[in-house]
Amino acid sequence: KFVWVCIAHFRWNKDYHTLFKAIEILKGLNFRVDIIGEYHHGEDPMRIIKELKIQDHVNLMGFKQNAAHYLAYADAFVLSSFSEGMPNALLEAMAYQKPVVVTDIECNQEVLKACNAGYLFEKENAHDLAVKMLNMMRLSLNERNALGANGRAYIQKNYTEESVMKNWLSVINRQINTKDYSLNH
Repeated sequence: KFVWVCIAHFRWNKDYHTLFKAIEILKGLNFRVDIIGEYHHGEDPMRIIKELKIQDHVNLMGFKQNAAHYLAYADAFVLSSFSEGMPNALLEAMAYQKPVVVTDIECNQEVLKACNAGYLFEKENAHDLAVKMLNMMRLSLNERNALGANGRAYIQKNYTEESVMKNWLSVINRQINTKDYSLNH
């Protein structure tokens, strides 16, 4: 069974409706999506899961303290958000060498175009998400591992403590060195 992991709390911008519709399209296949995230007040995810008859493919796990354990056994990562800042879950999945399928939005575009760690799908398009998930599931283990390795290399280059501190110091130094800088600002 192909195991996907999705790490995202049930919030308005996570667009689980699109993910659930994509799962419905693919429900004849042998896969499961483990969803790690806290349920907040709003639409009951179990209602739509039952309505779409995808209970055999969705595992609502609730909040988990250590998502890394679940990333370790997953074959791939999926995230259907229609808005994000910089999605920590995506970066964490890449750090664990997981190939990814994520929404084609600005922050995800920036990351995936820089490292080729997976696929982007059109925002709020369940059919496109289903196609990209199917494409991922059809890749060989070696091909998925190569995508995962690309993501891991990107994280190691751009998100180590040393590189983040270097970037912050660069921003601070630029501010200090600008002609308009004043301690009174």
